[in-house]
Amino acid sequence: MYEQGTFSPSPVTDCVVFSKIRKILGGRVRLVITGSASIHPDVIKFLRIVLGVPIIEGYGLAETFAASFITQPGDYEAGHIGGPTPSVEAKLVDLPDIGYFSFDVNEKGEYAPRGELCLRGPTLFRGYYKDEERTHQAMDSEGWIHTGDIFVRLHHNGAFKLIDRKHGVFKLSNGEFVATGKLELAYGKSKFIDQIFVYGDPSKSHLVAVVVPDDGYVRGAWAPRLGIEREKSLQELCQIEKLRDDILTDMELISREDNLPPYEAIRKIYLESQRWTENDILTSTHKLNRKAARDKYTNILGRLYE
Repeated sequence: MYEQGTFSPSPVTDCVVFSKIRKILGGRVRLVITGSASIHPDVIKFLRIVLGVPIIEGYGLAETFAASFITQPGDYEAGHIGGPTPSVEAKLVDLPDIGYFSFDVNEKGEYAPRGELCLRGPTLFRGYYKDEERTHQAMDSEGWIHTGDIFVRLHHNGAFKLIDRKHGVFKLSNGEFVATGKLELAYGKSKFIDQIFVYGDPSKSHLVAVVVPDDGYVRGAWAPRLGIEREKSLQELCQIEKLRDDILTDMELISREDNLPPYEAIRKIYLESQRWTENDILTSTHKLNRKAARDKYTNILGRLYE
């Protein structure tokens, strides 16, 4: 029923259950607007059904004076930010270094451009107060504000959907900003860890990670201490739940020592036995290519969030 354009699943549940919830809010709510941080599509659908009213989602920055994009009240699809408001111009800029292009296609071969979202218009700011350097960093010579957010324009309805951050900084569903590069440096200090990829789903409130254990420490110190044969391959050792638990414990210790806030803690990890190289998810300067990493571990990241 929801997909057909009606909020109420049935008159009975609407009258007996959901009407009581609406009365908590006064019983006169006719429209709900959400913004600030991404909200999971399932939550929006649930609230639309429970409250029985349209819920529209906005997107914007402080520099754009709040909403520059907004969904339509009659749009029952969730997970995107709709289109730009009438006073705003928008474009997607190619990011060849991380593989996002305006000529990209989706899994069906349909045109679905991807890139950094840039905005321009009379309702946007003209610069930071007495700070020309930051102004030039945020806005180019043609007046386009570079948001740092990477979007795809959906083929079937033309709406924009957030898929990544240009600089590895993003907002969790609780509204907290997270810099994954900083966390990878922090947790990378663990004696257990050789390489690490920290990931956060903007629709979730916590982080997960893919970890390549340090073969020398795990095989030379950890395994003998527990009476585990050091001749075992790293792939075999990565299947041992105790190793995963001990790595998480050490990461929690680092989190406390570095006074990291709770939302920067890693809840779950996946152990990868093969070191990353330039042939898979490292750049020529041996930095992590976040898009390539996310593409490679898409299914695994999904399981970590289950």
